[in-house]
Amino acid sequence: MSTEQEGNCDLCDATPESVYSAEDTARGARVCVCPKCGLVQTLYSGREDGHHAPSTSSGAGWGNIRHGKGLRLDAVKNDLATRLDWSSIQTVLDVGSNRGDFARWLFDHTPSVGLLAVEPDGEIVETYAGDSRIDLRISRMEHLVLESASIDLAFCFHTLEHAESALEMLRQIREALRPDGRLFLEVPNLRLIGDPDVAEDFFIDKHSFHFDPDSILDLLAVAGFAPEWGPLDDDSNITVIARPTDPSTVTFSPERSTGHVRLIEQYALRLAENRERLIGVAERIGDLAARQRTAVWGAGRLFDALIRFGGLDPTGLVLIDEYLARHLDLIHGAAVHRPDVLRRDPPQVVIVLAKSSTSEITRRIRGFGIKNVVTYQDLLSAN
Repeated sequence: MSTEQEGNCDLCDATPESVYSAEDTARGARVCVCPKCGLVQTLYSGREDGHHAPSTSSGAGWGNIRHGKGLRLDAVKNDLATRLDWSSIQTVLDVGSNRGDFARWLFDHTPSVGLLAVEPDGEIVETYAGDSRIDLRISRMEHLVLESASIDLAFCFHTLEHAESALEMLRQIREALRPDGRLFLEVPNLRLIGDPDVAEDFFIDKHSFHFDPDSILDLLAVAGFAPEWGPLDDDSNITVIARPTDPSTVTFSPERSTGHVRLIEQYALRLAENRERLIGVAERIGDLAARQRTAVWGAGRLFDALIRFGGLDPTGLVLIDEYLARHLDLIHGAAVHRPDVLRRDPPQVVIVLAKSSTSEITRRIRGFGIKNVVTYQDLLSAN
């Protein structure tokens, strides 16, 4: 490891140490681990410049499609509806309101609530920018000064990892919350890099912080929050509901830092090995496509990795992605379709390029009357 000179640890102000850098970072990104508290953050030698084109890259350049929050929201709607006291919630802050998915759910659930929505990308707010129920601010959260003790619920959903300072963003939210207010927080889980089949770079240029449950608890405590529910840790995401309290000090564990360094080093080796395995996966897809009309469900990062590292030729494949088709017409030169193409023009075989959602996607494909379904795991195990 090398000492990183471009910034201090966001949590404890120690000097972080560089551990990993993605090959295709456009911002000179270095993933660093704090030797004192173990916080993992990315420090940059270059600033992000302007608005970038959407990218389905399997590397550090992935992003700017701005659909991930909508994808994930379905998984937490029940917790939002049942784990909060909505009788006491009149004002809501949406930190990173994105395409307005949470706003639409919120008004369906509690029509009379007032919403302050903060979103830095003014190009994606057209569906709700004119809604009189919403006070929309086109700004980064860090650049706003909010009225103290004015908010009942803060919804910070896959936004904290983008912050200039995660600790300061949490403190800013706490200042805006009423004493009996609540924070609903979810972030990606660093433990996802332990996936044995990882082929996509977890450390993308859009994320400055990479949390595990312990680091989230430490940040919440120092910022002045106590967890009321969670953190729920599903290896992909960390979800927690917290209430304001007095800021507290925490005891840092050097073992956490050592563990994170080891985890990232093992991840880097596994990522390289798995990308080599994609050559065999791409060859198997090519063999299937040569014999029968073949569709691929999943046009995102796995698809990109198969093309970039496996040498997959997408020519002739029917490309399906329920969510990306809403925002992109072509991916790697192939037209991307919504699932109903399976009804209009059914292929002979559908390949599912997914991991955690494989079972659900397979069930939906069979609902179109298609029996021949091949999963990504099938393709890996055949190598």
